[in-house]
Amino acid sequence: MDNQIIKFRNWEIASRRKLSLRLWGILCILTYIALSTWAGVGVRGTDQYWYVTETAIAELGLGMKSNSIYPTAWLDPPLGRGSLDLQPPIHNVPVLHLAHFLNQLVGDSYKSWLFLNIFLTIGSSVFVYLITRLFTQEKSAWIALILFILNPLTLWLTLNPLSETFHVFMCLMLVYVLIRQQSLRLWDVSLSALILTVLLLSRSNWI
Repeated sequence: MDNQIIKFRNWEIASRRKLSLRLWGILCILTYIALSTWAGVGVRGTDQYWYVTETAIAELGLGMKSNSIYPTAWLDPPLGRGSLDLQPPIHNVPVLHLAHFLNQLVGDSYKSWLFLNIFLTIGSSVFVYLITRLFTQEKSAWIALILFILNPLTLWLTLNPLSETFHVFMCLMLVYVLIRQQSLRLWDVSLSALILTVLLLSRSNWI
């Protein structure tokens, strides 16, 4: 009888610790969302301007175009000699189309990127948890999730409308699909091929 009581108390203590860690993980995710929405005030330079303006141009009904015209484009197709038509987008990648779709709902070219990055980062943190859980106990998996979601670099990438958060999400998904089973099934191979195709369309130097 005493052994059963001891076992029950140990189980109760372990359950409380697991619940506490899960609550900490959820709290960290909510903290990340709050920090992202508070600090997400606009673009900060570099390629971010292209990504945001290309999303804004699509919102105007002009299609996927870029407002950047280089001197060489004045003489060469697709603009044609002496033409000032908008040229194709500089970053015609899958994540740009996702941001454009979200922008249809949000109506703000920067915030659509911000919300998309938040969603992708939370998804990435889930894959970090799942991958770690395959090799270790639940406690370590939650710690890995917390370290990832509260990493300053994670927050910085979220605030900037760039494609890196999408790449991280897709790469983590690929790793999880490849290692979750001892032997790959046809479904796993097909899904991995699809993910690799999307990554190659996102950046050719993934080859």
